[in-house]
Amino acid sequence: MNLFISKVTMKKVFLIILFFTLFNYVYAQQSKVDSLKHVLSETKVDTVKLSTLIALTSSYLGLYPDTAMMYGKQGLELADKINHKKGKLNVITNLGIAYIYLSMPDSAIFLWQEGLKEAEKAGYYKKQADLANNLAIVYSVQNNFEKSSEYLKQTIQIADKIAYNSRKYSALNTLAVNYRNKSAYNIALDYFYQIIQNDSIGKELQADVLNNIAIVLAKQKKYKQSNEYFIRAADAYKDLNNINRELIANINLAQNYIDTKHYDEAEKLVNKIMSTAKKNHLPFIQEAFYKKGIIEHQQKRYKGALNYYQEALKLAEQKNNTLSVFIYSLALSELNTDMSNFISAKKYLDKAQRIIPILKDKSLFRDFYKIGSGYYEKKGEYKPALNYYKHFKAMSDSLSDVIKNEQSEALFIAYETQKKEQKIKLQEKQNQIQKAEIEKQKAIIWMIVSFAVIFLIAIIAFIVYRNQKQKQEILKLKIEAQENIKKEIAGELHSGVGSELTATILQLENKLGKSPEVEHIKNIYRHIRSASHLLSLPDFVLSTIEDEINNMVTNFKTDSLEIETGIYSKKGWNDIPPFIQQNIYRIVQELFTNSFKHADAANIFMQLIRHDDYINLMYEDDGKGYNPEEIKSSHGYKNEIIGRTQVLKGTLSDESKKGVGTILNFKFPV
Repeated sequence: MNLFISKVTMKKVFLIILFFTLFNYVYAQQSKVDSLKHVLSETKVDTVKLSTLIALTSSYLGLYPDTAMMYGKQGLELADKINHKKGKLNVITNLGIAYIYLSMPDSAIFLWQEGLKEAEKAGYYKKQADLANNLAIVYSVQNNFEKSSEYLKQTIQIADKIAYNSRKYSALNTLAVNYRNKSAYNIALDYFYQIIQNDSIGKELQADVLNNIAIVLAKQKKYKQSNEYFIRAADAYKDLNNINRELIANINLAQNYIDTKHYDEAEKLVNKIMSTAKKNHLPFIQEAFYKKGIIEHQQKRYKGALNYYQEALKLAEQKNNTLSVFIYSLALSELNTDMSNFISAKKYLDKAQRIIPILKDKSLFRDFYKIGSGYYEKKGEYKPALNYYKHFKAMSDSLSDVIKNEQSEALFIAYETQKKEQKIKLQEKQNQIQKAEIEKQKAIIWMIVSFAVIFLIAIIAFIVYRNQKQKQEILKLKIEAQENIKKEIAGELHSGVGSELTATILQLENKLGKSPEVEHIKNIYRHIRSASHLLSLPDFVLSTIEDEINNMVTNFKTDSLEIETGIYSKKGWNDIPPFIQQNIYRIVQELFTNSFKHADAANIFMQLIRHDDYINLMYEDDGKGYNPEEIKSSHGYKNEIIGRTQVLKGTLSDESKKGVGTILNFKFPV
């Protein structure tokens, strides 16, 4: 219960924070709107009319985005008519925001991209930076980090060019959010701390960064520090009179209290949120009801939880908030399952299922199947419970891994057991234990023997472990020494011999022109550069193994050697320690070299996959092959890959065959 609620709620709150940060949203005051409408109806000056339409679009954002869109389209048409470029860019910015509030991100992206082109043509650098930043944030929300990073880079370059520091640091803030969403929490924190230490950033961005730091610390389960930053963020928003973001920070803080089971503090804070939120803040009121429901639910006060969840759902339905209706329906289904009210639980589960086709976030599908699996399992219907659980696991793992999962196995066994229980009766209990005194003596004897054996095994295991650890350390030092030597040789070849040959070639070309001798020396120089490149080791702090292996493939590919690779990781490679990436890189390099130089291979297939707790490297070629039993581990090729595999505490399966080719399978723990 707690894990599901926390994940979904934090994602939802993150979206609210991100868009409030981007669009600097302020509620429109009715008197101001009426005044603007009056000006719009009276004025006959096109430029005044355009500025009024821009102001009306901005005023209606958030509360009435459909009305904002109407005024925005009128402004866009007028700006084109009078060829007012700067006014048009202002309209484009606000109209895109309206599209976002109306859940039309594709329309916003198209509009902002067109606006960015026009800003570039007109030389409006500030507008370029703003629009590029907007696009970066929308792509960040869509988890398209590649596109987001592309626009962030553009934003920062333009902002640096015109000393637009506020936009530069807001872009860095979004970059840090991207790293946070990729679970690179330490990198994200480094960026956030750098931003907040800069005195030139505005108070609003400072408050946003405080809130972002708190979110990262909460994800790292550093709740005490996280609470401090949420409180600081809420106070900063309060000083800025920004009620919306103050409420968001307090909602996040309340979730921390719930996650750490500080229910009294959570309830006090939720009550404060409800008293602060006014009638125009219905999303926060419904979220407060939802939090109250979680508090009651986790303390098994089911009646109270039911009332609060239903109030939250009612408000969400009034505002046609589809995402909230989905989340609250799942919460009610889970609650009714805990109460064994299976008819109501199924009703809410079906309600959530009807919403699934219009949702884009697949993680929400996973939560639906998880809740559904729990419903059927508690009801005792193990077959549908297993099916739902398979769908749940398929969202994050391959289908073949589902049955291997412990919980899936448990459901499968329960289902099979249920069928057998319908056909057979329970066996009778075994006969009573004979002669208690004799059994007691046997137990004592066995206890003594067992302790002795366990003690002996422990001593042997300790000795073996110590020896293995010593061997590992020696092997690691040996490999590090080899790498240092290779680095020195590579440096000498490149800077020493290479430089001298370059000078010699230039001198000979001046004297002899393009002679065979000069071409021969050039070939020697190219071989030396190639050897230097092979000896050099990439910096895996600045790059990843995926990038470097792709570069390696380019260098090894020839007309007679085809290389096919498949490199995959859901989490990326940035959090894999450089030492692991370096050694896997060297293993792949040794395998490619052997296939190229010794095996006479025409085709190579290599696959590198990162799983949750290990990395799998599979390698095949169609070369000469060999009998694994005939090649000793001291053989240069074998020694290199086995040594590095041992250092990484990995395993190697060698199924190579003479005359057929090389087939290797590595597994490295992470």
